[in-house]
Amino acid sequence: MALVIVDEHGLEALTLAAVAQRAGVAPPSLYKHVRSLDALLQKVSAVATAELAEVLSHAAAGKAGLDAVRAVADAYRRFALDRPGRYPATQRVPEPTDPVHVAASESAVHTMFAVLHAYDITRDDAVDATRFIRSALHGFVSLEV
Repeated sequence: MALVIVDEHGLEALTLAAVAQRAGVAPPSLYKHVRSLDALLQKVSAVATAELAEVLSHAAAGKAGLDAVRAVADAYRRFALDRPGRYPATQRVPEPTDPVHVAASESAVHTMFAVLHAYDITRDDAVDATRFIRSALHGFVSLEV
C-alpha cells in the first residue's frame, strides 16, 4: 500500500493515515506491522534503493569504461524519471540495523566501484568518485524532475 501511495502521489503524501485508508483499516491497526511513519519510510527507501541498485547493476553488466559510465548514468536518470515517487526515497541513508536497506545501498555502491575500476579508481578515491557521480546525477535529475 505504501509503495502505491508513493507511486501515485509522491513520497510526501505517505502517511500512516493514508496507508490505513488505502488498506481499509483503522490507523492504530498499522502499528502491528510498522512502529512509526519513519519506520515505514525506511522500508519504502529500502525497496526503492534495491530497485535502483538492480537497475544500475543491469545497466553496467558487460560494459566497461565510458560505455559503463554512460549506461549507469542513463539508467539512474531513467529510474528517477520513471519512478518520481520512489526516487526521492533512494536518497535516505540506511539505518545500520536494517540489513535489507544496507545491502541494497552497498549493491549500488559496488556497481559504481566496478564501473570506476576500469579507470584504476579504487579504495578511498572510489568512494569520493562515487559520491561525486551520485551527487551530479542527483542534481541533474532533481532539476529535470
